[in-house]
Amino acid sequence: MFGRKEGKAVASPEKVETVVGKDTEVRGTIISSSGIRIDGKVNGEIESSGDLVIGQGATVEASVKARHVTVAGTLRGNVTAEGKLEITQTGKLFGDVKVGALVVIEGATFQGTSSMVREGPAEKKKD
Repeated sequence: MFGRKEGKAVASPEKVETVVGKDTEVRGTIISSSGIRIDGKVNGEIESSGDLVIGQGATVEASVKARHVTVAGTLRGNVTAEGKLEITQTGKLFGDVKVGALVVIEGATFQGTSSMVREGPAEKKKD
């Protein structure tokens, strides 16, 4: 039903309700409880309890917090995703990430540090 084509952002089953078009520039904070797709420029902060897709050709300079994040354009900033962060073949991410899962497709650019964390009870340490 949903698939990936090389260089294209992965479609999400969640409905995208907010779109920043390719000829649009946003400066400031975007807060949403649903999915967001960025095809233009954003400078500031993005926070969504839904998914975030940064489309091919988009330029984002922002700290990002979302459920799942797909990067097919350029993102400069730190990312926190409780689920999966995917950087596609055309994606470029410059920043530190704290995610549940990380997927970097061959050809993608990732410069920064990554930390994979899982929500839930902390594992007990053995002495």
